[in-house]
Amino acid sequence: MVPLENRSAYLQSIGDNAVLMAFNNLLSKQKVIQPQDLNEIDTIYYGIVESISTNSVSSFDIHYKAISRRTPTKDSISPFVHNDYLIFAIIAGISKFNYSKDWITQIVGIRPRNATTITFENIITGNYYSKSNIAAVIIAFLNLNNQATISKELQDDAYQEITQSISVFDQGNDFIALCFLKAYDSIVISREMIDTRQYNWLINFETKFIGRTKVISTILYNLLLISLIFGIYKTLNRFPEIKQGFADAVTIVGLIGITITNFTTSIKPAFEKMIQKLFGYSNPYKP
Repeated sequence: MVPLENRSAYLQSIGDNAVLMAFNNLLSKQKVIQPQDLNEIDTIYYGIVESISTNSVSSFDIHYKAISRRTPTKDSISPFVHNDYLIFAIIAGISKFNYSKDWITQIVGIRPRNATTITFENIITGNYYSKSNIAAVIIAFLNLNNQATISKELQDDAYQEITQSISVFDQGNDFIALCFLKAYDSIVISREMIDTRQYNWLINFETKFIGRTKVISTILYNLLLISLIFGIYKTLNRFPEIKQGFADAVTIVGLIGITITNFTTSIKPAFEKMIQKLFGYSNPYKP
């Protein structure tokens, strides 16, 4: 993806373009402000965008009927057919409000064959996973109408597509650039939510796991220590001839500052780690 400073500069550069800002606000689910003194096509465009943003089927119906009366053909293509922003908005509105797709299918069918047109065709037919699609456009569309259907596979395709297009702001296709930005934002947000939940779950699990293994290792360690002491006691009783030698050794060890407490303090943490490894736990980020 392009550096953040380029992204910011790009958004500032389109601030005076009402058509682009309306499309950007549509994708961002923000309020769309309609300028004054618009021609018919722009009035329809803003009306459709606003109806989607406000979830107004009655408003969409008015503007859709106005545009769908036009029936251009391949021999007489009207300029609006090439308007990616308008076509996208119409497709989004038709899908949102469950209108017939016959007219828009005909309109998209007379457009020049390129990646955007193919993506529009596949959106209309619900073929969201075609490798011919611009995945970021698919995500931008689904964010408006059916966000729950956005899969990790689709996000991965879009992310790869976006990160490989390092000059997207310099290619002169603002429709694709804005779709890329919004798709990228939605991917980052959704991944952060997923990763945060997983991270918190893992942290809680690790805390409980370590606490329980400490309890288990303490019990086993104390049992081992008791067994060792009992074994020494039985050995000394069975072989009295070594009892005095053992007592002398304990006295000498005590004189040089080594006690049972020193021994248990140093060996107990190692014993805990050994128990944890036996249960398959290993954290390379902790000493």
